[in-house]
Amino acid sequence: MRKDSFEMLVIGLGFVTVGLLGCKGDDEGQDEVAAESSEVSSTTMTTTDTGTAADTGCIPGELGCACNGGLCLGDWLCVDGVCVVDEPTSESTETGPACDPPNISCNGECVDPLSDPDHCGECGKSCETVLDSGGCVSGSCAPVWSDCIDVSNLTLCPEVCQSQGYGACVTAGCGVDQMSVWWFGALSHCTSGEFSPEAEANACQVEPTGMNSDFYRCCCEQT
Repeated sequence: MRKDSFEMLVIGLGFVTVGLLGCKGDDEGQDEVAAESSEVSSTTMTTTDTGTAADTGCIPGELGCACNGGLCLGDWLCVDGVCVVDEPTSESTETGPACDPPNISCNGECVDPLSDPDHCGECGKSCETVLDSGGCVSGSCAPVWSDCIDVSNLTLCPEVCQSQGYGACVTAGCGVDQMSVWWFGALSHCTSGEFSPEAEANACQVEPTGMNSDFYRCCCEQT
């Protein structure tokens, strides 16, 4: 009887010991997990000067990193505590002020490229204006009258235009009346565009047919 009681006591003590060891192991495991979690949290995240979380692997002030006291290196901009590229605003551009379409900025001024003879279609593209011809129309240089030609040296308009640095001659493309050739009785009249006896809208490639006139102008394409 005493032997059986002794054996039961030994078995009972064994269970108690195993239970205590198991509880100790669970506590230690939980402590280790908590310690590792705390270490990861403290080494991977921090708070910027504006309250925004950022990776501490970045150097404060560098692009994409936390701002350094609200400042960033170079031309970068501090936005919401992070250094970002400073993009130009809609109020200004590198070439000048913002302009309402169709205007564009040329030399710091807003101009209309559809009609500005100094910036026709693009900045710096100039168009010549002679009497009632030329200028900038819908973004392109309109045909223009050539210099005055003495009828004693009658020359076809294609040659006249080319010799004076223009492109091809233009049929019925110059002036208010859209003519090909404009005739004058005197050089002074041809220069001023006054007292013209006639003009013709014939094909500009054919010989001018003006009568009783001493000077004429050809309609030429601006290049």
